[in-house]
Amino acid sequence: MNSSPLKYRRYLVLGIFFFAASTLIFGAIRLQIDEPVDLAQRAESRSEKLQEISTYRGIIFDRNHKLLAVSVPHHSLQINPSQLLHTKEHWADIAKVIDWPVIRLEKFINAKNARKGEMLQRILSDRQIEVFRRLDIKGVDLMPFQKRHYPLGRSVSQLVGFTDRNDNGQEGIEKAFNQILAGKTGKRKILHDAKGNTVKTLRVIDAVTPGEDLRLSIDSGVQYAAYRALEKAVIRENADGGSAVVMNPHNGEILAIVSYPSFNPNESSEKKAGLYRNRAVTDAFEPGSTLKPFTIAMALQSGQFLPDTEIDTSPGYFDLGEDRVSDPVNRGLLSLSSVLTQSSNVGSAKIAMTLPYGDLWDILESVGLGNKSGLTLGGESSGKLSFHSTWEPIEHATHAYGYGMQVTLVQLARAYSVLANGGWLLPLTLTPDNSLFDKTRVLKDDVVMDVREMLAKVVSEGSGKRAKVEGYSVGGKTGTVRKFHNGAYSSERHLALFAGMAPAINPQLVAVVMIDRPKNKEQYGGQVAAPVFSEIVYESTRILGISPDQPGTFQPLSPKFADTNIIEGQKN
Repeated sequence: MNSSPLKYRRYLVLGIFFFAASTLIFGAIRLQIDEPVDLAQRAESRSEKLQEISTYRGIIFDRNHKLLAVSVPHHSLQINPSQLLHTKEHWADIAKVIDWPVIRLEKFINAKNARKGEMLQRILSDRQIEVFRRLDIKGVDLMPFQKRHYPLGRSVSQLVGFTDRNDNGQEGIEKAFNQILAGKTGKRKILHDAKGNTVKTLRVIDAVTPGEDLRLSIDSGVQYAAYRALEKAVIRENADGGSAVVMNPHNGEILAIVSYPSFNPNESSEKKAGLYRNRAVTDAFEPGSTLKPFTIAMALQSGQFLPDTEIDTSPGYFDLGEDRVSDPVNRGLLSLSSVLTQSSNVGSAKIAMTLPYGDLWDILESVGLGNKSGLTLGGESSGKLSFHSTWEPIEHATHAYGYGMQVTLVQLARAYSVLANGGWLLPLTLTPDNSLFDKTRVLKDDVVMDVREMLAKVVSEGSGKRAKVEGYSVGGKTGTVRKFHNGAYSSERHLALFAGMAPAINPQLVAVVMIDRPKNKEQYGGQVAAPVFSEIVYESTRILGISPDQPGTFQPLSPKFADTNIIEGQKN
């Protein structure tokens, strides 16, 4: 029997078995060697890191819950140039969506080729976002962010302020209340790949704390009306600028605070440092004749004067050493009331100098002059009211008619509120429902009643006639202040002022107006600032629903102020 075929088959089976076994063993060995390498590479390509979670900045409302500042969601376009270098076929698509020439995009990518994240466009339109999501190009990312928007634009810019690109308050309310509005960012641990793409969120370490909303005492309708009246006046009078404040004298709430020139906080190109300051808060000036009501109040409160007490102002001036106090004309014998209605410097100075120095200082300091108002706004000036023990006789005299000291417009508004509310000094506030405020009586009730009657005569018979408001009694005082320039008081540079209240008998509003350096023929407070006061109060009484107290035709609210949802600066 031939055993060769059997032997051959045996060897063949053994060979096949050996080959199969060898393959399995080799594969197993290779798996043992290669798999750890592959797993290690995968592990290296994915890693954990902490990522910040954006928060949401609080909304700023006016007293009626109308928007003053709100964060609007947007997307920016970020590219990874190092990735896009390998996908040149998409460059034309990208360039088309952002309206760039392809050559410009090519230069940008080549210049930034070593970087992973470059901003290509700050804000994308909804259409652009839709197109990029559809294209889904590697190396092109849509980055969500929030951009602050200010619906009232220029009319609130110095008050509300603005934020930077990181949503941090830089000016105004945005800065003063930044800690409340900003909230707190969160943190999460994420897993990302070698290209920086998030694979998944592992866990949240710190939760986001959203910013708190903030409601102000400002009435957006009154604010806009005040701004428009001020803007028109500054332009009409060819002035350097101006400011105005409107407030409730019974609780210290600010209803409007405006400055001009202004800027649109929605437009980066208009943000210039010289326009940021809130003049009503930062700028201190000599108040001039607007201070005289407090000299009269001092006289009445002393018990040595009555409204009809006579003061001899002849011959229209008097000398104190080398200095002279004078009136424009000789007003002769004046009653205390007429000293105010005819705005006599000589009469005011003589009244003050019959009483101790400290009496005038006490009155001025007690109504808040020379001290910060209490508003939580940066850059507020305290003004200047030096202690009476340092006064020379001429300084005692000039303080009686508003020279030799400095105040801010918000201080002046606060002081006039004392006259309007029955003699109480209140802290000023920018938040509504100020029911728990501390108040201090500084003037007797009968004193402020007498002064208010005199202020009403200033408007009805004196220099404040242009401050009249149809349907309402008005009380107030004009002021024309020579500005100090090149070491002396200038005869060509003035501040035009008006401070007052309405209705005069039972005041519900106090408003003060300052126009800085009007350059037209008319430069007096009664000519320049009083009409602005009139327009502001006319619109404000209607917006706030304050009933008229005098007979006459009561005009309805002007249509342009009826809807105070005024939108300005919609551009991105």
